[in-house]
Amino acid sequence: MTDTAPNSSTRRSRSDLTERIEELEATVQRLRRRVAKLKSDREHLLEENQALRKKVTHAHLADTLLATLDEEEDAAPSPEPPSAATGLHRALPSSFTFRTFFRVAEREGLDTADARRCLRHLLDRGRLSRDGSRLTKQEATSDAQ
Repeated sequence: MTDTAPNSSTRRSRSDLTERIEELEATVQRLRRRVAKLKSDREHLLEENQALRKKVTHAHLADTLLATLDEEEDAAPSPEPPSAATGLHRALPSSFTFRTFFRVAEREGLDTADARRCLRHLLDRGRLSRDGSRLTKQEATSDAQ
């Protein structure tokens, strides 16, 4: 009797330990899956954050550029002739960035100051609209020049 009592106790404790080990292994697996999910979420959030920072930076640069245009317009009110602005407008794609605007203006033979005056002219007359750091061509209206 004394031999069977320790054996059953040993079996029971071994069984309890085996059961506990299985529970712990299952918990470890759940935690590993959770860590993997959190790492994935973190990477996604970092990418999203970077994209948003880039958009904010572009919008800030566009605001600064427009503020500079306003200052230049106040300092030297010599508007660019509508023909230069119209030619530049025709050469622009339907939607573009400020960088693209100035590249097209350069190809059209305008220096930076003239390009800025054309930009202000086109924005003031509704020929271009701005959405953050993007510009979009608008259809010509009867008073657009």
